[in-house]
Amino acid sequence: MLLSLTRLEPGVEVTCEEEFMQVDLERANFRNFDPSYLHLNYQRCRATANSTHISLRTSLNDCGTTFNETNDQIRFDNVVKAEKVIVQGVVTRSFDINIKFYCKYSKSKFVQVSFRPFGIVTGNEGIISFLL
Repeated sequence: MLLSLTRLEPGVEVTCEEEFMQVDLERANFRNFDPSYLHLNYQRCRATANSTHISLRTSLNDCGTTFNETNDQIRFDNVVKAEKVIVQGVVTRSFDINIKFYCKYSKSKFVQVSFRPFGIVTGNEGIISFLL
């Protein structure tokens, strides 16, 4: 079940699910980004790519994800980082790449439950009777 989809800036889309969050970068907007150098807060959490997007995905408690909690919601934050950037064919470290993204989840959910009792249960000092 998709909880939310957020656009932080052009070409950046964040998907928030119950068990994970994912950031997708449109390759057309991030031409100088080599996916093999992109990662989240933890370097072991690497990007994957196809012809149109670069994606990074993590569970809500992995890859250096932090969280902040209020009375109403929980916010999970992470950052896309790069080990190096290629500009006009030259590898450079002069750019500090930090694409911050987050997912917010409500602490309350409305749940509808219905039940049909199978019988009546009565009790009196350790004796329980079932009427079916």
